[in-house]
Formats: sequence, C-alpha cells, structure tokens
Amino acid sequence: MFDVMTSVAFNTDYRTMEEPRFRYVIEAIAKANIRLGVIMQLPELTLGHLDRSLFRESSAAGVRFVKFLRILLSKRLQNHSESKDIFSFLQQCKDPDTGEALSEMELSTETATFIVAGKSPILLL
Repeated sequence: MFDVMTSVAFNTDYRTMEEPRFRYVIEAIAKANIRLGVIMQLPELTLGHLDRSLFRESSAAGVRFVKFLRILLSKRLQNHSESKDIFSFLQQCKDPDTGEALSEMELSTETATFIVAGKSPILLL
C-alpha cells in the first residue's frame, strides 16, 4: 500500500516490494505510531518531553519519517510536471476566505497523512 499511495499521491514509485532502499520508511511509521498512540491516550507524557525518554526508539523512528517526508515534499515541489496526482490537487487548493494556497507546513502535514494512510492496514468489517 505504501507504493500505491506514493504513486497515486505523489507520482513517484519507491518499489519497496522489489527494492529495500525505502523499506525503512514503512518500519519507521509503525514504530513512531507506538509513541503517538500512547500520547493520544495520555498527552501529559509530553510535558518535559517524557514521552521521548520513555519511547526512544519510537521517537527516533518519528524523526526518520519526518526526514523522509521533507525529502519527498522537496522533490515533489521541484517537480513542475503536469501530473494529475493528489498532491497537484492540493497545490491548487485555496482557502475560501483568504484565497491563499496551502502553506508548506500544511502541505507537509497532508503529505504525512497520505503516506501513513498507505501504511495503515485496511480493516474489513
């Protein structure tokens, strides 16, 4: 799913099924989600960065994931092709009140959402 989401959302193919180079991203998402899941239940752990001390491996994985996101976002922003991926749609979005485009931070947040959605298992009810 990671490969599918990166292809549909960013018109790029990491080919993680065939090549191991970017498989670390999938593992980093899973490890980072451990800390985030606990914080959602107990946000007080973020006081004094206690969460980072308790979940060192998870915290480090989160840093690796953010670095990957920054590289992905940077490359995609430099690519001015006429691709019809989800990211190109986001770049065209405007705030209805101000008419301003999404900021780089907002684009980064949406990028993370797409990638994590590609990593998350689909639950069939």
